[in-house]
Amino acid sequence: MFTSILATTDLSGHAREAVLRAARIARDTGAALHIVHVLHAAALDKVRHHLADPPADLHTRLENAAGFALEELGQAVAHDYGVTPTLRCVHGELMREIGRAGNEVFADLLVAGARGTSVARHLLLGSTAERLLAQTTRPMLVVRGPAEVSYRRVLVPVDFSESSLPALLHAQGLAPAGRIYALHAYEAPFEGKLRLAGLDDRELRTYVQRTAKEAEHAMASLVALAPPTPHIQTMLLHGHPLAHTLDQQEELACQLVVVGKGSGSRVEDFLLGSLSRRVLAQCTADVLMSV
Repeated sequence: MFTSILATTDLSGHAREAVLRAARIARDTGAALHIVHVLHAAALDKVRHHLADPPADLHTRLENAAGFALEELGQAVAHDYGVTPTLRCVHGELMREIGRAGNEVFADLLVAGARGTSVARHLLLGSTAERLLAQTTRPMLVVRGPAEVSYRRVLVPVDFSESSLPALLHAQGLAPAGRIYALHAYEAPFEGKLRLAGLDDRELRTYVQRTAKEAEHAMASLVALAPPTPHIQTMLLHGHPLAHTLDQQEELACQLVVVGKGSGSRVEDFLLGSLSRRVLAQCTADVLMSV
C-alpha cells in the first residue's frame, strides 16, 4: 500500500485532474498527500525576455499568484475528498525540485498529468523527465482521464521478469476493490523465423503450445506470490505484447494500465523504447510505471 503520494502540478486544467486522482488514491489508501508546484527558473527567464519592460517584482508577483492558486487547489481537495494535503510552491529546476520534494516527504508514488506543461509532457516529448525516470526509485502514475471514480478495472501486462510482481502488487494497492487483469502475451522464440524456414505446421503448433504451457505455469506462480484475492483474472494471449496490451485495455475498458519500468541496466532499454515506454506513449488510459 502507498503511504506518501507526491502530486506535481503546473496549475493547468489537465494537471488538476492528476492532483484529484492523487487525492482519490490518498483517500482510498489512507496515504498522505503532498502537492508540489515548481516555478521553473528557465520559464521565468523566458517571460522576462519577452516582456518589453518587466516589472522588478515580477518573480514575487508570479510566486504569489502561484501560491494563491495552489492554496485554492488544496482547499478543493480537502473539501471534495476529505484529504488535507501539504502544499509546496518552490522555484528552481523542475526535475531537481520534484526529486528533492519526493525525498523530503518519503514519497512512494509520484503522480503527474499527461498533458499541459506538466512533468508527463516532458516525459513524452523530451529528455527531462526521462532523466527523472532514470534516477527515481518511485512508481510514477501518468494521469490521462478524469478522476471521477476509483479504478475499477486495471490491466497489468507481465513478462515474468523481476518487475512483474511489483506491478501486480501496485495494481492491487491502487484498486483494492477493482478487477485486475494480469496479461501475458507470448511469442515462441524464433517463431517467425521458423515459420519462414518452412517448419511443418504441426511441429510449429506443438512448439507454440509448449511455450504457452510454460507461460501458464509462470503465470500461476506469479499470482500465487500476490496476496490472495478473487479479483485477479489471468489472460494468456498469443501475439505481440504491445498490440494485445492496447487492444485489451480498450476492449476491457480498463482505466489504468500498470507496467514494470525495470531497474538497473534495464532502465536504458526503457528509455530507448521498450514495451513500457510505448504503452505510456500510446495507451489511452492512465499508466502507472512500476519499479
